[in-house]
Amino acid sequence: MVKIIELSADEIAKRERFSKLYKIAQEIMPKISIIYQVGNSFKVGASLSERILVTPYNNEIMVSQKEGFDLAMKFAREYESRGESEFTIKKNY
Repeated sequence: MVKIIELSADEIAKRERFSKLYKIAQEIMPKISIIYQVGNSFKVGASLSERILVTPYNNEIMVSQKEGFDLAMKFAREYESRGESEFTIKKNY
């Protein structure tokens, strides 16, 4: 017998929020930037050294190199100004 499992309300809400934050990222970044999904996160940046990883599910933005810190701050402030809860920037350098 085939079993069908529906998405829960929580899973649907997480996906909708991910899409919302992804669209905001597209608005923030210039056309030359790179935005692509990696699992439950997405990477953003105009260059490799500036690239950041945004994880909407835990409100975290990870920065691997100091060149990306200003971009991470820009994203965190923009998300918070649009009513999202506090974001954390994690420096991995």
